[in-house]
Amino acid sequence: FFFSQTRNLIGIMKSNKENFKTQSRSNRWNRRVADGAAWSSIATDLAVENEDDDEAGAKPKRWLHWSSSCFPALGRKFASEPLFSREPVQLTEALKGRIASSTRASCVALITLSALIFSGQEYLPAPWIGNVVAIMVLKSTLGDTILAAKDFFVPMIPVAMVSWGLSRLLDLLSTRVYSIMLPFVVMSGCLIINLCPWPFMKMKNLMLGIFFYISVASPLSLRDSGFDNANAIGHGQKIEIWFVPGLVGTCSFGLLAAVFVHIATVPTPRATTASRKSRKLVKQLAFVTRQLLLSVSEYTQNAGKSPDIARQHRTLIDFYVKKRHQTLKDLESCLPAMRAEQYLDYTNLDLFQIERFVACSKRQQKHAELISLATTQQFLGEDFSSLNETVRIVKAKMSTNLGYAIEQLALEYVKSEHAMFFERASSDENSYKYVTFHELESCVESYLKAMRLAITDAETMLLKDDDASRSTAPLIRQRVAFLGVFSFVRELRDIIRARDNEEPIDRVSRVTACGLISTMKMPWLWGDVGKQRLAVKTAIGMGLASLWVSIPYLRGYVAYPSSVWVGITVASVSLESTGATWVKCLDRLWGTLAAGAFAMLIGKVSNQADAITNLAALVVFIFAATFFTNPKRAYASRYAATSIGSILYGSLYNGIEVDEYGSKRVMLIFTGVVTFLFVEMILFPRSSRTIVEAQSLQFFEDLENFLFDCSKVCASMPLVRISSSN
Repeated sequence: FFFSQTRNLIGIMKSNKENFKTQSRSNRWNRRVADGAAWSSIATDLAVENEDDDEAGAKPKRWLHWSSSCFPALGRKFASEPLFSREPVQLTEALKGRIASSTRASCVALITLSALIFSGQEYLPAPWIGNVVAIMVLKSTLGDTILAAKDFFVPMIPVAMVSWGLSRLLDLLSTRVYSIMLPFVVMSGCLIINLCPWPFMKMKNLMLGIFFYISVASPLSLRDSGFDNANAIGHGQKIEIWFVPGLVGTCSFGLLAAVFVHIATVPTPRATTASRKSRKLVKQLAFVTRQLLLSVSEYTQNAGKSPDIARQHRTLIDFYVKKRHQTLKDLESCLPAMRAEQYLDYTNLDLFQIERFVACSKRQQKHAELISLATTQQFLGEDFSSLNETVRIVKAKMSTNLGYAIEQLALEYVKSEHAMFFERASSDENSYKYVTFHELESCVESYLKAMRLAITDAETMLLKDDDASRSTAPLIRQRVAFLGVFSFVRELRDIIRARDNEEPIDRVSRVTACGLISTMKMPWLWGDVGKQRLAVKTAIGMGLASLWVSIPYLRGYVAYPSSVWVGITVASVSLESTGATWVKCLDRLWGTLAAGAFAMLIGKVSNQADAITNLAALVVFIFAATFFTNPKRAYASRYAATSIGSILYGSLYNGIEVDEYGSKRVMLIFTGVVTFLFVEMILFPRSSRTIVEAQSLQFFEDLENFLFDCSKVCASMPLVRISSSN
């Protein structure tokens, strides 16, 4: 009896499990259909539009289907297992992007450190600084990386030349005089760099922290101070005369490594170039524009006739307008990177055509938002079609007159846009383009005539009685939508008419003597209160941080050989507002703690002199730090990825145990953070609340001026008075 009851119970549980699985899948499917009634074709169509041509031939592996056909028993076993019968895991674009960025950062660190470390560091010192620069300039595309490398390399040359000259002059002095002069030299250099108005002086924090301060303070930081640290070797050593040029070479190698990682992917289908990304975005923008116009056409045809279909397409209009705005924003951000890549031979995109397409789309976006406003919003007190028969009749009358005209206009617009921007110019295609553009002009005229007829019929019906005359809201909104659609198409028509007079813009900038003189004569930023405050507080913070190098006890016993890290930290965390500085200080501390803890772990479980093991562990840590980056607080992960190399190989280069070097590094970073927070919060307090209050007041002032101008415009409109007898 017991076994029979147990068998029955197991059978009931199995049947309930199968019923639950069936119900859950059907409920999930019904929920998708119910929630996605308006979105049923969006995901599929966008996926088709974004599909790369190089990946079209790829086919998924169907090992389960193969096993089912060859071994039926094995196939039934796999199909009955919950692990194999569940839905496949889908990799989202965000996850793919994280994996790709983490892989690039790991490859850059591997190339930079392995090449610089195993070369002997005779001519290229401090390989971890090259790793820092490589990760800092590494971006998602090749063009963005080239631009970031250019922004770093161009100001690096003059700063390095000046820093090299100052370091050689200071190195000729005695240790006492050098210690006295260093804070004043650092403060003066900090003021000059921060107040420099030259447009090529970018990444001023890195220029100040990596080049100027390291070049000027490093010779003194390694001198004999009389407080020898018994755990460090080489105490009292001198910096080589070619240290600063070698540092420039190290950073240049890091820049080349960051660019090389992207160039290596160019022949592959997964090329990380802005041209490939922009090609996808252009296709997606054209597709979204086409779907937007078709949705407007469907909404116009079904308004007042099929309310459910009209509401569905009204939702689609709002979706496509927002999607178009985001796609256009992404495509516009790719243009500078595409200009940087246009001199490479691999790209075959017409940059001038893409820029013209983006300019046209930007002008059309405000008209698209006007269409969305007229179709998705309602007036206060406006009745729905299901509640007011007059409203339904007015909408149906206008739909009858406008439906076919707007549908033909949308189709001809799509053909004209494709012929204008996406077809190569040839003698055979010129006649086709002429016919296409002529048909677009005809459709615009037909749309104008249909709109006049629709307005006339609707007004005639509304003016028959007083009750119907109060239902003019659909007519007003349709007029606004008509204006938006007409202006949207007119932007393309204006570009078509002016296409013969446009010429590509030559963007090759040539440095002339006049341009150099005008750059040198630019006024310095001392008149800018914000820049002045930032320069002064950074100079004071750097002056206090340089005391860790100038004071013999701190330099030789407490902080040897890393006393410069206090000043580097101050230069890195210096920002304009107190809140931003506080956040960056916390991120830098978290990144240092994570990198220091991992470096100490590697130092305990492996041999310190084993460069291969250290390099492999470093690559793994950089991959993990980049993968788990918080986009809102990315500095912590990025600094952790750059600090692990300086802790591991800095301890090896200076002959210090990793645990001692890592703990000292954390101590010095904390000291630099406390030093600058003291300057920021005590000497120069400026809360971000002040900036928010100023922006809020400016918003309300602009709103007041806007309402005042609107009142003047409304007052200038003539009043239409209807006499009581009429």
